[in-house]
Amino acid sequence: MPVSNVFDPNTGGATGGGGGGSAPATSLYDLPWGDPIDLTDGSWTLLDPSSIVKSVAFAGGFNTITFNALTVTNQDYNWTSGSNILAPRWYKKIIVDGNQVTTDDLSNAMFYIEADNGTRFFDNVIVNGICEDPTSTNLNGAVKGTGATINAVKTNSTTALGVWTVNGSATTTSGTNVRIQTQSLWGARYTGSTTFTMLDASGFRVQNGSRNSSTALTATTDANWIIGPGTRGVSSITLDDKVRFKAYHKAIKMDLGAIL
Repeated sequence: MPVSNVFDPNTGGATGGGGGGSAPATSLYDLPWGDPIDLTDGSWTLLDPSSIVKSVAFAGGFNTITFNALTVTNQDYNWTSGSNILAPRWYKKIIVDGNQVTTDDLSNAMFYIEADNGTRFFDNVIVNGICEDPTSTNLNGAVKGTGATINAVKTNSTTALGVWTVNGSATTTSGTNVRIQTQSLWGARYTGSTTFTMLDASGFRVQNGSRNSSTALTATTDANWIIGPGTRGVSSITLDDKVRFKAYHKAIKMDLGAIL
């Protein structure tokens, strides 16, 4: 006689069934984000093609990146425009419960990023996302990333927040709000679609939006987390300019093969 899973009324997790055990699965209610991303914790690799990162520090949940001087004459340091990308980026493999997520896997990758509105030295863009090849300088032909983005103009008091998809973005501004959560349905060998909700300090929706992308991913290739600061448009950087932000990420891969 077959044994069926039942669901714990408190956690929503499956108990019993084929595994033979009775311990409930992790609850999907109030799933924790975990610790904020710390670029100094030794788990991240920095690739900096133009050697513009002077230092990075982590305190109070925020990463502060300090830059060397850079004269910018094109879009090559902008994560959301063009095709070349020479901006620095931190990256590492996406491992879920000991398993490497690949481009074959349809993954729900979620991102949170919070800007520091008081740290505004140059017109900047920051992306927090999932990608195929974080070591490439070809945005749409190899990096192929999606996720959250924030961009700030030095002379403005507001920060634009939204989504990054491959080499474009969809963002909006609303007052001095600085928080955003996004969700990328990335994988199954395509970059997919990404949605965002801008949040106020209480976690309530201020604005929302989305952007689709249809870039093909290379089959059976490891997926990576990526954090990339860069310039917004053609904006040069002065020695000791900074960006400061708090970020989180989370990936879920459902057992799609069990229902196809």
